[in-house]
Amino acid sequence: MAGNLATAGLSSATGLVWDGVAQIPGGKEVAEVGRMVTCAFGMGCDSGPSNSEVIDAVTGAVEAVGADLKNEMHLIKDELSGEIDAVKDTMIEAKDAILTEMSTLGTNIENKIQLSQDAIMREVTFLTNQQTQKLTSSLNELKNLVNTKFTELRTLAERHNFQNHMRQCDTQVSSIKTRFDLWRAKIAIAAWRTSEANAASSASVKEGHLRDSVQLMADWWSLSENEETRIAQDINGLVDCISNTNIFDALAQTLKGTSMSPDEKLSAIASLFSRYLAVLAEGDALYSANLVYFQLKKNQPNLRPVMMQLSISQLKRAKINKAFFDALNGNNLISHSCPRCDIRYISRGWGWRGYKQYLKDGAGGGCSDVRKFVQAYSRIKDYFGAFNPAIKTHAKPFLGYGSICKIYYMSVTSWRGGCYGDSLGRSTEYFADRSRSSAAMYCSGW
Repeated sequence: MAGNLATAGLSSATGLVWDGVAQIPGGKEVAEVGRMVTCAFGMGCDSGPSNSEVIDAVTGAVEAVGADLKNEMHLIKDELSGEIDAVKDTMIEAKDAILTEMSTLGTNIENKIQLSQDAIMREVTFLTNQQTQKLTSSLNELKNLVNTKFTELRTLAERHNFQNHMRQCDTQVSSIKTRFDLWRAKIAIAAWRTSEANAASSASVKEGHLRDSVQLMADWWSLSENEETRIAQDINGLVDCISNTNIFDALAQTLKGTSMSPDEKLSAIASLFSRYLAVLAEGDALYSANLVYFQLKKNQPNLRPVMMQLSISQLKRAKINKAFFDALNGNNLISHSCPRCDIRYISRGWGWRGYKQYLKDGAGGGCSDVRKFVQAYSRIKDYFGAFNPAIKTHAKPFLGYGSICKIYYMSVTSWRGGCYGDSLGRSTEYFADRSRSSAAMYCSGW
């Protein structure tokens, strides 16, 4: 998540590089261009904003929005604390990535000062082209992610007949995807221009291609449909649509009556969630690029407003993050008919000196379902947690009472032989309901 926001934000910073490098043949010093890139937001340069000022601004923004969200979502106090902390961490990571990349690029440009004028233009144009190609690769990867998730979901939907759930919120999805595809096309044209600039032998031709790239993106961002408010409205509109229509729980209701196993049902809902997350990632990329682009147009660019607005947008995802895990945690997937999996044990000894050796193999016939459900749930939690740590804050631990189907885990033994057999090792296994257990055998003596 942080990497996506940072890369998208850097797309607009790349435009700053195109503009600066294009001025070198006209007499602008390469050192000046390098410093302009490094210090675009004033962070660590002169008397610009400090790191703590940006962090404080993000903290204030997410805590204020968090208070409103708690009321809207009817949550108890501190129920969003994990999500708020995760959003703050993501924003700090994104900020650091933007500043590090800009500093590295600016320093590399500035270090060309010892070269001849022709060599400076050649080397700096090469650096600019590298940065632009890196951007297009990142946007193509994001597009491939969206396409992959849609294909996976469509295959599952056709197999289990829940295609109608895929069509929810299509208007908002279409708006985000269309704008992102047009933006990606413009970036691709700009990337071709920088490739042409890199290949050209004439400094004036290099300058012309770079200026054309700058103008291309300026024209794009000047369109009313690409205004910050329009982009934000589409993102928030999709989040609200997903939340208000209760899509994930509705799908869980549909899957409840199917012959799918609990882990298959989890995977189906996760696939639907993945599709929406991938589309929102496209919206986030464009929103980040927009905020950075117009901030860099100001007389005193500042990263604080960018990070504040991004953090507010991210925290509003709490509504769908919670809705997703509410569907996984609810009664429609497994809790309406909890599998029976009782822990078994060997009881040995007399009286107070006795003890129980808990065994790996449970009783009740539902242990395979419990195991598969836990594996799928944990895999989904880890996957989405890696994508965005805020998402997994709504997952439930498997600790017994209060967990799904009272599932709990315990360190148990793989046992060979009867009363006087031996252990083949220990492992952590999952069972359901601590109040239930059964003896595999009773053994007297030691």
